[in-house]
Amino acid sequence: MKNLWNNFKRFVALKIFSSEGRINRMQYLKYRIALFGIGLALIVIIAIVSNLVRLIDDFAGSLVAAILLFAMAFPIFLGDLLLGIRRCHDLNRTGWLFAIMLIPYVNILLTVYLMCWRGTDGANDYGEDPALDLPEIPKVSLIKKAS
Repeated sequence: MKNLWNNFKRFVALKIFSSEGRINRMQYLKYRIALFGIGLALIVIIAIVSNLVRLIDDFAGSLVAAILLFAMAFPIFLGDLLLGIRRCHDLNRTGWLFAIMLIPYVNILLTVYLMCWRGTDGANDYGEDPALDLPEIPKVSLIKKAS
């Protein structure tokens, strides 16, 4: 449970609802998957709640589902949009490039581009290299040094 809480704090520390700065490919992938998981869990909860309300009144159940879906979809859409803008910044491209996601089939190519192309090395027009902000991974050796 403590590990889950630490991961949540790191998720919030990313400032997911900010378009400033850059995120690298791995951060982008992790947070897209996290948003997908959160969205999926909320859809299941909304389906259960709306079906329970629908048992009482059919119209009320549909209304509750519509309101909850909009309330859930907007922050997830906004988070996804801002993550895409920051990923474009890592590629030294304007965030407006992410508007191409609205074009069917072209959005698939943009997704591949955002997931596969390496960001610019070092600082660019949008900030420092996000790879420099990652914590150092400790080296583990299976061979014991002789003293």
